[in-house]
Amino acid sequence: MLPFIDSEDDIYINLSIVLIIINSLGKISRGTLKINNGKLHIFLYLIKNPTVLYRLLCMLGKGTVFLNDYDSYSIASISPNFDPLFNRENLKALLSILVDNKLVMGAFPISSNHRLKANIL
Repeated sequence: MLPFIDSEDDIYINLSIVLIIINSLGKISRGTLKINNGKLHIFLYLIKNPTVLYRLLCMLGKGTVFLNDYDSYSIASISPNFDPLFNRENLKALLSILVDNKLVMGAFPISSNHRLKANIL
């Protein structure tokens, strides 16, 4: 039997998710960098918690996401854990690994927000 992989603990899944977020949402169509650590942290949380994403999209009146029964009726969906939103150490560790491997490099514009630029190899 194959072991169950918890996405909260698996570093490779989390690194992949962060790279996909930066690559997909890091720039607007004109090429301007638009993601900072705060936005990246929120996007990472929403991807890992699809029921919270579903509720947010419903409140904003946007299109919804498809949820299967496991996502809709699990303990985590009934009572989501908001603690990861206040712990930025995991994201800092993931970004450090990506920077060390030269997959992401920081771009610091004159404005106050720090933004990241992805170099996906």
